[in-house]
Amino acid sequence: MTTIQSTNPLHSAATDPGTHAALLAELPGDPKSLPEIVSGFVLHPWLAGQRDVTMTAEHDTDRQSRTMTVLLDRLLARDDRPLTERRSAKDRFFGTCRDYALVTCSILREHGDNARIRCGFADYFTPDFLEDHWVAEVWSAEGWRLIDAELDTVTAAEMGTTFPADDVPRDRFMTAPQAWRDVRSGKLDPDVMGVSFIGTSGLWFAAASVCRDLASLYGVELLPWDYWNEPEQLMLDETFLNDHLNDIDHLAEAMTAATARESMPAKLDLWPGWLSWPTSISSYAGGDRVRIDLNT
Repeated sequence: MTTIQSTNPLHSAATDPGTHAALLAELPGDPKSLPEIVSGFVLHPWLAGQRDVTMTAEHDTDRQSRTMTVLLDRLLARDDRPLTERRSAKDRFFGTCRDYALVTCSILREHGDNARIRCGFADYFTPDFLEDHWVAEVWSAEGWRLIDAELDTVTAAEMGTTFPADDVPRDRFMTAPQAWRDVRSGKLDPDVMGVSFIGTSGLWFAAASVCRDLASLYGVELLPWDYWNEPEQLMLDETFLNDHLNDIDHLAEAMTAATARESMPAKLDLWPGWLSWPTSISSYAGGDRVRIDLNT
């Protein structure tokens, strides 16, 4: 995830726009305006399919981009107009929910706001199922506020959502630690939490999501299909999962209770001893396991 680091201390390696910082500074920093702006140059592959937009082989690889610099490099190579100009579908960046959240977080951080990416589950995409989903979170006078930039006017109408995209209710999107605690208390069924269109769900998925959300809080914003050491074992080894249920309980409780204004914790006060730091990961895009060193 190496990139050109800006002088903005709020950025992580993933959200840092590098040489494109001026483009983000030109955008409005108001959270209310961001869903329309971000959706003007990012398009989810699923939405593309719903709208009969033809994706090329290059479009299909967009979602593997890990940093804001790569995302903007790809986007501007197709259409180099200012980011306020809405692109035609074929000239957008074809990214997942994580990419909408990445762009939103990057814009907010560039404007000096405390913002972060959250991993969790949303109930507004598939009836009776909690889809794996990523949104941005920004600090406001009322505390942390959820922003789903995927829900521009068009998409919100298609999904039938009526809540503000810049203030998503926490009973419609649940962060991974919140969802884990509800699973463990019996309020939620883990078998209806995951990625419905590939038939992936279960307790292991909820547990791994807690780990990915923790990494994001510490400025390591991974892709939705990324795992490392212990989270990968949660997926592959049921015994390992059962042995660490209490550990994840304690972690989820600590993450839920952490309400500090800082977008990233100043020290490893939340990181548990049993969980290694994500430096080398297994990425399962397309189902194939690929090993990636994040330090290169």
